[in-house]
Amino acid sequence: MIFGEAIEQEGQRTVGEYDKVKSGLNSLSWLLYSYKARGRYAEQLARWYKCFGKKQILVLRTKSLRNNPRDELTKVFDFIGLSLPKNMSLKTKREGTQERIYSKIDQRVRVKLEEYFKPYNQQLYEMMGRDFNWEADNK
Repeated sequence: MIFGEAIEQEGQRTVGEYDKVKSGLNSLSWLLYSYKARGRYAEQLARWYKCFGKKQILVLRTKSLRNNPRDELTKVFDFIGLSLPKNMSLKTKREGTQERIYSKIDQRVRVKLEEYFKPYNQQLYEMMGRDFNWEADNK
């Protein structure tokens, strides 16, 4: 199945599965097919904030962690009240692993997803007090 079709069929493939997950059960269908639902980060973060409070959660961008690991890990260590060891090795890739190569996403699917996620991303930006600027990343 191509990605665009999978996105279109998410609703049918995950009917009732979130309720299972919410009740504590595992759901392979939710894990495999909830592409858009798992991308609505504000909803997920709100649940974490409810359990732990905003001051106990640090949110980082994967891209920043990949591009500036020392800076991002310094943020993590500062957040937990420690100093980043000066001689700490910061390998950015596990040895023996290969980076995943994805085919280009169809432009129509990309535009559709950007429109779908726009209000959810705005909600996240407001919740976090910062704009992750994902739209610029995808241009």
